[in-house]
Amino acid sequence: MDAKLPPFDSYSAALQQPLVLGTALVSTGVLVAWYAVWHVKGWATSDKQRAYVLSLLSSSVTTLGSIPLIREVSQNGWDLEAIIQERWWTVVLSTFFATFLFLDLAIGVAFYRKRIDPLTGWIHHTVYMFTLAWVLKNRLASLFITMCSLEAPTFLLALGSIDSKLRHDYTFALFFVSTRILFHAYMIFATYQCPSITTGTTVALCVFFPLHCYWFYGFIRQQIRLSKKRKENPVVKTEKREPVNFRAEVAVPPEFTSPSTRVAARLSMPRLSKEDQLRLRRRLADLTARPLLNHMPDRFRNASIDHMVDRFAGSSNVAVPAY
Repeated sequence: MDAKLPPFDSYSAALQQPLVLGTALVSTGVLVAWYAVWHVKGWATSDKQRAYVLSLLSSSVTTLGSIPLIREVSQNGWDLEAIIQERWWTVVLSTFFATFLFLDLAIGVAFYRKRIDPLTGWIHHTVYMFTLAWVLKNRLASLFITMCSLEAPTFLLALGSIDSKLRHDYTFALFFVSTRILFHAYMIFATYQCPSITTGTTVALCVFFPLHCYWFYGFIRQQIRLSKKRKENPVVKTEKREPVNFRAEVAVPPEFTSPSTRVAARLSMPRLSKEDQLRLRRRLADLTARPLLNHMPDRFRNASIDHMVDRFAGSSNVAVPAY
């Protein structure tokens, strides 16, 4: 492994690298196109869903990018000297993440302004952008991408926010504790022990650690609140009803088989008998009301509705008047 390269002399020299500028341009196109596809296709309709579209892509890319570095440092006895050397692709991923932070605010102002929280949105993203500029200046991109394993909970949060069926709170909690609490705490200790890493890096990690603890505290309070709500309003399972048989054979008078014969019968017949009216009612019920009941959710079904249909069809014990 080559010796660690010295830091850049200035922020402008670090940020004006061709690799950084090119990556920022390409990342902007990719992220804007990603959001545009979701917007045009209508895959994200609510503000909450739209707010996590960019996070879904960013967190997945950065989390995957951290895996090779974590594997490498684990194979070297968790010695950070093994991964401290800057790599070109870690600079690319760091620039990609900085571009995401900027676009998340820029696009958010236009499409999901209400979801941009002052602390976790404006302050968090702005501080992180300045932090990434400092990372690139000091050639700490590899260390930063190693820390991007902390984006795994963000990926799970984005999935659950876009599709509630994919939300699993306890899985999220497991990844949050293992990455943003335990792994983050270890990295604070490891950077302090590593001679090639300055004290400023350890201080930067210490600054962000309380924020993760605060977020997890909020998650615990949310789970307690949801648990109390479930106890106060338990879900009552409705009794499953047997489907209504609407294909029963019903004798229909010949005069009702077509509109022409029905009109002719109306002109020639002074009045239908009660038996014919009863057969007609049953036929109408079998063709309209009963199929509708079969497709109605059980929670909307009750005995009074079934009784009303039976009465209309003349199959209940209540007499049906002839009109």
